Amino acid sequence: MARSAPRTKSPRSDVNAGRAVALSLEALGDALQRAATLPARFEPHASALAQGRSVVPADGERTDFPARVKAAQATPAPGGARGLAAWLGDALAAWLAGEISRVPGDGLAEAVLMATDARDDLLTRKQPIAEVFARWHGEGLDERAKAAFKAASEVALGEAVDRWVALGCEGDLDRVVATWQRSSAGWAERALGNAVDVSVGDLSHLRSLQLAVRGVKAKTSEELPRAVARRMGLPVAEVERLLALDATVRERRDPERVIKRRWAMVKPIAVAVADLEKELGRMPTVTEIAERASVHPCAVDLVLEAMGDGDGGGEG
Repeated sequence: MARSAPRTKSPRSDVNAGRAVALSLEALGDALQRAATLPARFEPHASALAQGRSVVPADGERTDFPARVKAAQATPAPGGARGLAAWLGDALAAWLAGEISRVPGDGLAEAVLMATDARDDLLTRKQPIAEVFARWHGEGLDERAKAAFKAASEVALGEAVDRWVALGCEGDLDRVVATWQRSSAGWAERALGNAVDVSVGDLSHLRSLQLAVRGVKAKTSEELPRAVARRMGLPVAEVERLLALDATVRERRDPERVIKRRWAMVKPIAVAVADLEKELGRMPTVTEIAERASVHPCAVDLVLEAMGDGDGGGEG
């Protein structure tokens, strides 16, 4: 396995860009407080923005991410005030967008532009990570699936950036973005209707199932469910369901299948690893591999995980 130096802090440039977003949102809060037409119900939110106390998501509600992925596929990403909905909440964002179009010269438009420009700068910095994950998960699939993974990656990128800024720009932003990107694959699978949901209870049963299968003797595949059911003390129908679920999960995580579908991404990285190992007399680092293969380090991480145990390369 290639070596990678531990990263615990974001580069100073990321932190500065994140703080620029935070300051611009405070300025937007100030502008909202000065707006004579601001409805009273939005005054506490404007005050929180101005004092740097705002949270993401602004409405404090649980988000239906698969629904957002479908929406992102259907319509372009919202701009202007609506693009700041994570910070403003849907209602305030909608009011602000309407107010800017109705009264463009009261300072709100300038404050929104400053905030969206700062946020767009941070999104652009981390866009390459989203593109790597979108391609990784969509590689070898049809255009509909590729579009879903691309939309999910865009949604995840916005979530990662907004929440990182809201939490004070602490920690490694690249790692935060990558973590959200891994979640995005599941959202895309659900939006496509292809998700394999494994409950906490099923996870426990699957572990027991694998031990039971190894511990029973069955002459035919038809005898296996009954033999396992007796060993586990479960109904035969439940064991048949668990066996089918286990087969699906194994197929999704099969390293050979994962790598074969994504060979266009895997090949240059595999070649770089082999060449560098010969040249250096040791396993190269992720950074060295990425530079030799001319890819983003995230692509190297995904390939190495897939070639190792499949945890990072399963479907979705």
